[in-house]
Amino acid sequence: MTISIGRRLVHLLLPFKVLTVRTEQLESTREIIISLLCTWNINIPLSPVPYDNAFHKLCIEDATRRGFPLESRHSLPSFIRGGVILTTTAYAHIPDENMKVLIALWLACFIYVDDKFLQDSGPIYEFQDHFVRGISQEDPVLEMFAGLIREMTLHLHRIAANLFVTSTLNGVTGVLLEKETQGMQVSSYCSPYFYIFLLSPREVSSAAAKYPTYSRIMSIAAEAFAILAFPQSLPLNSYIHALPEAMTYFMNIK
Repeated sequence: MTISIGRRLVHLLLPFKVLTVRTEQLESTREIIISLLCTWNINIPLSPVPYDNAFHKLCIEDATRRGFPLESRHSLPSFIRGGVILTTTAYAHIPDENMKVLIALWLACFIYVDDKFLQDSGPIYEFQDHFVRGISQEDPVLEMFAGLIREMTLHLHRIAANLFVTSTLNGVTGVLLEKETQGMQVSSYCSPYFYIFLLSPREVSSAAAKYPTYSRIMSIAAEAFAILAFPQSLPLNSYIHALPEAMTYFMNIK
């Protein structure tokens, strides 16, 4: 089971943009990744997973049913492709097809937020306030995102749903944090894992060595990603204790 989930988690690397890594740390990072894959007995290179056009069609149909305009300046189809790739690899084991469509669209919106608003973060500064107060979002994708968050909680255990919502909202906050902290210099104490995700150097005191971990967990919504990996037919107490390790895998691989 661990190897199977591990293979799916590795595919989380695929749709995300590759960030520039300092030359002197590239080899060290490569060794860390190879060591991790070898721990899971995952052969390199990975076998390619064919793109699921039928599932993509289901996602487009669902987005259309929700009234989302697919041809506009807020175009979502390219991000749906990323959601489809993630869902058909990392979440391929989820038996409920409708839940998988929800996951794919949630992922598409999450990728959209991460990609679109790092430079122009205006609309997401109001996202959580509007979400809590039930006010329509300024951006139509954010409006769809808010609706998906609410709908997905109906398919989760109450505690899992609470963790999913808070983690997703933290993920949005993480995008704002990225913008607000651009230009900071990171301490040389930090693990090579974290040089992979930093968009720009940051000033982090060596006395605050855990800050990169804190920022990383927040920005990738690790709890939300991990919770969705467990079929919701499972009782909460059969998987809740595995969340910390699953979050670590997501944090270090994604």
